[in-house]
Amino acid sequence: MTNTFIDSASITVPETKPKPAFAVPHAQKQKSNPDTIVVPTETDSAGDAPAALRMLHFRLVQAGTKNNDLCLTMIDACIETGLDTDKQIRDAMVAMGLKVGNFMPKLKYETGNAAHHRYRLDAAGRYSLR
Repeated sequence: MTNTFIDSASITVPETKPKPAFAVPHAQKQKSNPDTIVVPTETDSAGDAPAALRMLHFRLVQAGTKNNDLCLTMIDACIETGLDTDKQIRDAMVAMGLKVGNFMPKLKYETGNAAHHRYRLDAAGRYSLR
């Protein structure tokens, strides 16, 4: 058995795609190039969600916030910015890439009149923070 030496110039390394430094929901990726991450800006006006909500969502995702905390924080932010009906909250959250099955049950569960509920729902169908 003989030792064989390989010249470093003859080694071929396969090209790999760089991964994003953080997780980004599917809805925030551009359709033409799924590897390009869309970073919202304060003056961005595209989509149904206000720019401030999309920026908050982006920063929470970038920070690695857990899904439960992310959903509750985003619902709070929606209500605070005036998106306070089921449809408005749902549309804004879906526009940010969140799944209805993740946040709507939390909204319903946290709604009531007891002291331990986060949200109140009035007769007109508008949510408010307790």
